[in-house]
Amino acid sequence: MKQSSNPIYRVIDVCMSGLLTLCLVSHGQTFGPTGLAAAGTRSSQWEQSRTVSQAVAHSVLVGGNAGVPAGSAASLRSNGTLLDSRASQGLLSQPLTAQSAQTGPAQGTSTTLLSQQAGSSRARVSGTPIRSAIEEAPLPGPCMSQGIASVNGQRSGLTFTPVAGSEGTYRVQGCGFGTSPGEVYLTGLRYGTASTSASGRRGLIASRLAPDQLSFRVTANGWGDRQITAVIDPNTSGYYDSTNVTLNVKTAGGQVYKAAGFTFGAAYDIQVLSSIPTSSAEVSLQLATVSDASGSAVTPVFETPWVSTSPQKTLGVNRNRISWTLPAHATFPGGTDTYVFHFAPGFRLANNGVQMYHSNLAIADCQSVNGQFSSNGSWNINYLSPTSFQIAWQEQACWPTGNSGNAIDYGSVSVYELVISVWGPRGTSPW
Repeated sequence: MKQSSNPIYRVIDVCMSGLLTLCLVSHGQTFGPTGLAAAGTRSSQWEQSRTVSQAVAHSVLVGGNAGVPAGSAASLRSNGTLLDSRASQGLLSQPLTAQSAQTGPAQGTSTTLLSQQAGSSRARVSGTPIRSAIEEAPLPGPCMSQGIASVNGQRSGLTFTPVAGSEGTYRVQGCGFGTSPGEVYLTGLRYGTASTSASGRRGLIASRLAPDQLSFRVTANGWGDRQITAVIDPNTSGYYDSTNVTLNVKTAGGQVYKAAGFTFGAAYDIQVLSSIPTSSAEVSLQLATVSDASGSAVTPVFETPWVSTSPQKTLGVNRNRISWTLPAHATFPGGTDTYVFHFAPGFRLANNGVQMYHSNLAIADCQSVNGQFSSNGSWNINYLSPTSFQIAWQEQACWPTGNSGNAIDYGSVSVYELVISVWGPRGTSPW
């Protein structure tokens, strides 16, 4: 272990052993062209400072469990079919007002709505039961020409959704389908790469004839020359909301009939991000750099994913000061970090989408080593929009009241870890 040339604030220099994070912070340096620490960098060097390690070990949770954004449960599509939470687009028209979470779980999740809906695939509006479009589709009329005439009674404009039950069942009417079953599928869907989230569902991506295609399942005895009854697998994932979608019916003889002018509503779900990109095209970070009592810059060290504590988090930010020369009082002010995400279409932060675990230095621990406890700033999560938020962070310090004491018992620290959840098309990447 070698010491810094700074005669007052000499710090741990443990880069030689691969313990990078604390070394970077203590020297006020950044790592890489964007100031981001390499993914997977560990901070086990905190064990060298009891003040820092104790503060991180006693972390405090801010923010409640992630949930479906407001307006996303028990919603209806324009054709009157039920839009359940997994396929919801209601959030796209629901602005997220600024809100903050401080010391406890945030309110406003849609747990009640979801639990009320769970027992039935139907909903009621003003006491009137919702009827699925397939129940209202008229019987086939006279055969005027070969091909697709309508879907659930509509010639175009209908939205296909992967919803279970009658709301996800479609009646295709026309002429010339034959009596032997063929295939029914959509083309022109917008598709994405598999999700990179911790809860990604790559295995649920439906088998496809081509990346932009989605096959229906024809129900038992559902294929006829004039009418076909088919469903979309409710577990379908890997697609975004799509317009200008084409319905295809391929007969057993190979004839393909097409009908254009439809849309597709993707199944939506909550994804917990295992990490975030470091490209400014996808995430804009504004991490505050402050100065300590000596005038030296305290540069934040950013890690994604955060693996310095267990379990792993989406990201973490570390600021601290320690000194081997006493007396020392390298306190620094609190500040605010801003995160702006440039998500793929349809994605946004989930309700209570940010959980923060922040360092917490116990006053009693500081007093037990004859230290003077102080703090600057406060901890807070402030949601700015559906795709951005701010973290207000606090510095806590324990410094000796005199020249005596063990240097590893003192220091200034501010560390927070975030678990970020997003709401968007299931099985696709948010970026």
